[in-house]
Amino acid sequence: MNLCIKCSEVITVCGITGFINYKKIISESDKNILFSMGETLNRRGPDEKDEYCSNSVGLAHRRLSVIDIKNGHQPMIKENNNNTYVICYNGELYNTKEIRNKLINLGYNFNGHSDTEVLLTAYIEWGSDCVKEFNGIFAFVIYNKLTDSLFFARDGGGVKPFFYYNNDFEFIFGSEIKALLKHPSVSSNVDKFGIAEIFLIGPGRTPGKTAFHDIKELKPGWCGTFSKSEGLNLWQYWKLKAYEHKDSLSDTIYTLRSLIYDSIKRQLVSDVPLCTFLSGGLDSSIISAVASEEFKITNRGRLNTYSVD
Repeated sequence: MNLCIKCSEVITVCGITGFINYKKIISESDKNILFSMGETLNRRGPDEKDEYCSNSVGLAHRRLSVIDIKNGHQPMIKENNNNTYVICYNGELYNTKEIRNKLINLGYNFNGHSDTEVLLTAYIEWGSDCVKEFNGIFAFVIYNKLTDSLFFARDGGGVKPFFYYNNDFEFIFGSEIKALLKHPSVSSNVDKFGIAEIFLIGPGRTPGKTAFHDIKELKPGWCGTFSKSEGLNLWQYWKLKAYEHKDSLSDTIYTLRSLIYDSIKRQLVSDVPLCTFLSGGLDSSIISAVASEEFKITNRGRLNTYSVD
């Protein structure tokens, strides 16, 4: 089994990493560094691995194949209006079908049915506003070859990790800190703040921070760009809003049930076998019950479940 459901999310684990450096063109030495960075993420993506290098940028991906095994290869490249776009993406979009239909109506064609291609095409059409269309969990980087710049984003719940280092001319990123530490520009220095993070908060951390002085975390619901002319630019595109609860008990039950069923059903899209993890709590029991019911309705056979003794 390559995929399991735990609590309220499908665990889709891939690994992304890479860098851009405006003071140099990618050399063989840089390609070796990129490969070493990617190798630290092998356990996140055991099915496929590849790198993309051009001009000043290097992108690496380690894939756990879940949707569109044949056409979902990454880094994914797409040409449009004499420009080249390249994506490294970790996550899953739960409204892929809806976004895809919007883009088809706008005249776009697709080579496969992966959410990766849909996400990349959404950026081509809507630019940085594409994140407002997404319902899912994600961390991704898109390279725009014409502008020689990066756009990157992280999902609102912060399910998918994204760490980075930057200076005036260089941006380095990865799904895990150890990928960044393979790059010679990134040091493993720990200052007083980092010590406090480890002993006072660990294993948690202050949003946007890490224990290492040079390494930062992209906050949940934030995105950004890195370019030669403007450097690093970050902004928040989503945040949780609180409202007074005025619904009746019956309306609340109906709304909650609808949201739970919709959330679970959207996460049952896969080209590989699905299973659920039973932890003994109400959440995994509800998920398994809804998933099992959906399997029967769609004639997908019996749902496999696992638990740990």
